[in-house]
Amino acid sequence: MMFPNGCFKRFETFYSLKSAGRAAPQDYYLRIISKILTLSLLILYWVVHDHLMAQSPGMNDAKEQVHVVFSDEMVKDLNKSDAKASIKVLANHLAVVHQVPINAETEVFDGIDSLTEAVLGNKAHIVALRMDEYLDMGLEDILIPSHAGVYEKGTTEEFLLIQHQSFTDSNLSQLRGKSLKILMGARTGLSKVWLDSLLLAEGLPESHLFFSEIQEAGKLSNAVLPVFFGQSDSCLITRSGFETMSEMNPQIQRNLRIIASSPPVLPSLVCISRMLNPELRGRITEALGEIHQTPKGQQVLMLFKMNQLVPVDESQIKESRALLSQYRKLKAGNPIARK
Repeated sequence: MMFPNGCFKRFETFYSLKSAGRAAPQDYYLRIISKILTLSLLILYWVVHDHLMAQSPGMNDAKEQVHVVFSDEMVKDLNKSDAKASIKVLANHLAVVHQVPINAETEVFDGIDSLTEAVLGNKAHIVALRMDEYLDMGLEDILIPSHAGVYEKGTTEEFLLIQHQSFTDSNLSQLRGKSLKILMGARTGLSKVWLDSLLLAEGLPESHLFFSEIQEAGKLSNAVLPVFFGQSDSCLITRSGFETMSEMNPQIQRNLRIIASSPPVLPSLVCISRMLNPELRGRITEALGEIHQTPKGQQVLMLFKMNQLVPVDESQIKESRALLSQYRKLKAGNPIARK
């Protein structure tokens, strides 16, 4: 079973219509409910199917207990139960289809403190997390960057600070005391670090002191449309998201202005713990890169809005490290920021 083409686009359209105050087609709600039920049944089928296959003769020989974990920021679009079920599907796919000898336990961790404790306690072996979380944890000696997700626009992301065209100019200082919508999700962990660096470099206070109001938005449309309709002064979003919405509605690009854009950074990672034996690490690394080669693997990745996983190395993390380092340096030299 494959997902209908454009399924996620229609979900985004639904939220866009709702946020804009427009009525969705009468049967739209039924189609949405139908797709949710289909997705739930698909996840259930995969879990049961893989469990039965895992009980087949020869499938349980010499398996190692491996914990496959995600930070909660990586699965913001799913509730915790659905997220854990989806991660279980991913783990079972590695074990059954790619014949990696593991018994997988799965978990979603709320915050880097509990995730750090799990890594140090040998309870987190395959770890999916945002780049800011990886850098903040400081466990590079244990967590080996293995793969990054390829999304619709590629592996890297750029952040955009956007305002309405009605503003007279694009000076950053004119947004002092104004409102800001921030898009939150798996690809936006470094967006606020970049924005605060931008403000500090201009001799301005950090965002929580600079703007009169900051509201987080879990959906792209909920960050962009309030600015489009004049209900908010600015938004902090991704370039890929802005381009997608502009393709769907060219007025978005005409009526909104980009004030500043970040360098491209890698937004998230899949890491493998050094506490696993090297041979098993190698098999897991190989399997992660091959997930997209099967129809079922493609569907698993689609749950996390990815097309495939590709290998990464330290050179690809360099820009993200530089961004965080610049922020910390600017913050240390700004007396307002230190308070």
